[in-house]
Amino acid sequence: MKKIPSLLLRARRHTMVERKRWLSVTLSIPREFIDAISNHLFEQGASGIEELEEDRYGKRIRAYFPQDGSERKALRSLRRYLKSLQSIHPECPSIPIEVFSVFEEDWSESWKRFFKPVHVYPNFLIKPPWSKVQPQNGQLVISIHPKMAFGTGTHPTTKLCLQALAKVIHKKGLSVLDVGTGSGILSIASAKLGARKVVGFDIDRVAINSARENVKENEVSDVVQLKLGGFGRIQGRYDIVVANIDFKNLVRMRNPIVRHLKRGGILILSGILKGERDSVLEHYWKTGRFKRRRVLQEGQWVCLILKRNN
Repeated sequence: MKKIPSLLLRARRHTMVERKRWLSVTLSIPREFIDAISNHLFEQGASGIEELEEDRYGKRIRAYFPQDGSERKALRSLRRYLKSLQSIHPECPSIPIEVFSVFEEDWSESWKRFFKPVHVYPNFLIKPPWSKVQPQNGQLVISIHPKMAFGTGTHPTTKLCLQALAKVIHKKGLSVLDVGTGSGILSIASAKLGARKVVGFDIDRVAINSARENVKENEVSDVVQLKLGGFGRIQGRYDIVVANIDFKNLVRMRNPIVRHLKRGGILILSGILKGERDSVLEHYWKTGRFKRRRVLQEGQWVCLILKRNN
């Protein structure tokens, strides 16, 4: 047998090390528990969730976690959560978990197969760049590369935020701050609705790189500015602040979120389950800085629109 040169072996090992790996976690879930379990997966650090076909157990979903050691803790937490869910809801069957490792390139291809055009009525058509689907009745088109950043328009929280932005960006020239921008979809939507200045930021470098690609694809680079990091990178106040994150971070980051909202400005909060709505609302309302509120809802997910005092 021909011997492979050791230099070639080293090069191959180096290539394998350089390719980033992701942990794929697949679950079969009864429909009534999908929202709760999806929210838990995001809270544990899932970078994205795709919906698959149904099987005899229910709807199948697949979550992706960066394989950096933290995924072990996320798996342990998931198993505890599912066990707790069964004790609270005895009608919930045992939920099988499939776990395997994938390379980053394979994960991107998986998203391409999954991501289909989404109409967010009446204002938006969200589609991948290769789709030929045409907008309806003057819809604004947002082209999103389906990669490893949350926010492709398929999840109810993203849809609710898009609907909220369409309601509050009623005139040209407003400024928008997008907290945890993910794929950049809300920043892009704000620019297409007529915002003068949009700043989106995220602590995830993968998300920011994806958002930059999407901003360029949608030709709004002159309006949208993206920053890697947290609130420490943000200066000034904005007419609109939108935060589509999760319950824990909405509570934890209340003060900087409110601090960057202009007087008389609009705050949009999402990533909230119906059972968490009152807690989030009370947490922000007790600051004494808001005078009006509106609630949008889709399924088990809620979006809050709050008007700040002048």
